Amino acid sequence: MIGAALLLAFVLDSVLAGTIINRVVVEFPARRRIGYIAYADYTRAADLANGLWLYPMLAIGSLIFELIALVLALTGHFPSKLLTPVALALLWGLGVMGTTALAAPVMLRLGKTENKEELVTPLLERFVKINYLRAVFIWFQWVSLLWALYEVVTVV
Repeated sequence: MIGAALLLAFVLDSVLAGTIINRVVVEFPARRRIGYIAYADYTRAADLANGLWLYPMLAIGSLIFELIALVLALTGHFPSKLLTPVALALLWGLGVMGTTALAAPVMLRLGKTENKEELVTPLLERFVKINYLRAVFIWFQWVSLLWALYEVVTVV
């Protein structure tokens, strides 16, 4: 049961980690090449459309399965070799939630902001900075889940 919860968390977080890699490596640098107005239009069409349900589903879903795995690890008296990466994954997931709570209002504000470069540029820059930190949490969460899965296979 714990293996299934960890696997589901890992799959959801893997998709989230893939999306954030795309953002950090491909999309965020493009904002300077195509201009802030064009990037604002793109991000409104993406993040404020399908992104409104996809990103929360991935992040919250992963966090829920990590919590389930942690409860199972604690109540099932699993060794600390497994408990440690599960707890770390949950902590990193809380970091993802915290940075998302900072980024989401910025994106929602961008959705209502007039398309003037002096208005959208600071919002986009703030959104990008928060998401660089968010990316670190997502990647550490992914590594912790991979570690936890390794422990499930080798220990449990």
